[in-house]
Amino acid sequence: MFLVLTLTSYLLTLLPVKASTSTYNTSNIISTVETNNTGWAVTNHPTSLINLKWKSEATRLSITITRVPSDVILLGIEAKIDDVGVAKIQAVDTAYRLGDITLPRESNFSQKDLNHTFLFTVQPTMLGRAKLTILAVHQSASLNNQTSREVLKRLEISVVRVERIVDKVFQYSVYLLLVIVTFSMGAEINLQTVKKSLRVPKAPAIALSCQFVIMPLLAYGIARLAGYEGGTALGFFSMGCAPGGGPSNMYSHLLGGDLSVSVTLTFLSTVLSIGMLPLWLFTLGRTFPQGAGQAKIPFVIILQTIAVLTVPLAIGILIQYKLPKVRDVLRKSLKVLMIAIVTLLFTSGIITNLYIFEMFDPLLILVGASLPYGGFILGGCIALIFKMEWKLIKTIAIETGLQNAGVPFFMIQRAFVSPDLELATAPVVSAIIMTPVPLLIASFIYTVYIRCQDKSSEEQGVPCPSLDVTYLEDSISEDQKKTNLELLAPVRDELPANKDSISHSSYNEKLRMLPAA
Repeated sequence: MFLVLTLTSYLLTLLPVKASTSTYNTSNIISTVETNNTGWAVTNHPTSLINLKWKSEATRLSITITRVPSDVILLGIEAKIDDVGVAKIQAVDTAYRLGDITLPRESNFSQKDLNHTFLFTVQPTMLGRAKLTILAVHQSASLNNQTSREVLKRLEISVVRVERIVDKVFQYSVYLLLVIVTFSMGAEINLQTVKKSLRVPKAPAIALSCQFVIMPLLAYGIARLAGYEGGTALGFFSMGCAPGGGPSNMYSHLLGGDLSVSVTLTFLSTVLSIGMLPLWLFTLGRTFPQGAGQAKIPFVIILQTIAVLTVPLAIGILIQYKLPKVRDVLRKSLKVLMIAIVTLLFTSGIITNLYIFEMFDPLLILVGASLPYGGFILGGCIALIFKMEWKLIKTIAIETGLQNAGVPFFMIQRAFVSPDLELATAPVVSAIIMTPVPLLIASFIYTVYIRCQDKSSEEQGVPCPSLDVTYLEDSISEDQKKTNLELLAPVRDELPANKDSISHSSYNEKLRMLPAA
């Protein structure tokens, strides 16, 4: 139902909108042609409509015609903007005809013979790019005095946003958070857990194939179907090429997935993105239509992105195994720092990105939802086809659809300027907003279901599971073993000696909450 309503709303937005300004009957105009500038002398002021300030006053545009071809009777001019969502044009003059001026066909006129100026106002309405076309409406002896249009000028319009201090604060907060998250992954990752997960490589192979083959192709297909071009297309495509995100571990835990496999996949996808991200951007990413704005992500920006992913990760792993005391100190300080940065990011992000919600339309919402939801569905279906366990199916589905949005954000902020910056950011923000919706709903339903099952088992006296040795085996760090035992100690003390004959929901709950090996 949601998709039907969204598509219906989008189709309504495609209804034609009258963008021209004219006060005379145009039903008898037989053609519109491009001028070859022979015999015409047309000037406009200002000469450029680039970088109009969003939410600023309208810009006055004057079009002056000083000469026309000898066989033409000029009736007036028209102005059209191809995207009235970006800017609107209105006439200052009340009449567009040239009044009683009749131009003899047998002579060319100098500037003093004809110097008529038409005044318009161009009002920026939204960030983006558009094209303004100026057309002459005239009668010509070559067309048997029938009325026709002729294109005189084409002007590019770009509406930009003035950068503020809070925008810089948001940008650097994103950079810093990405570095800290990547470093923390290296400092916390248990390589023994990764090694253990890779002993059965089927699940990682399926998940990583979905991550770096299915998701980029899905993002590319959605961008082409939506008609995206230039920076907008590249920004959305980079979201599909990004590695798995950290929240995937949390959702895998909440939905009863395999936490150890989830952690392994997040780590491996981050490492593999070092090669896969530039591979996709320099192959399929180059096939998007260029558009009017910036349509490439410079190679140096991609190198910077790779450095942000690799250097903190490598330092984190090095500190974990070579400097355990430093690791313990950093763990505590990084948590505090991360909370501070997330708070700063949240507040500055709301102030900075409020404009994006004004850019939202049914198509943008549909595009933003299609990428993660398509990833969840395709990842789960492919895992099901390969007959994976149910908990691995859930894990692979989550890892496929949930991307590390910090990576495309970093590239977009570094590579583009307004308005391409905002146009590229909008679909990424839409995907970020839409991604957690089904996961949160599913987590709530699953939690209620598990609690109901525990209550039912407790009432029926179902035996309580004993402590799984995988939570205490040698592959886990000593700190993690100690934490696991501390979590279980309170409820284990409450249980009688014969645990096989009773049920204890709190024991079950604590056991499920333990991080897996």
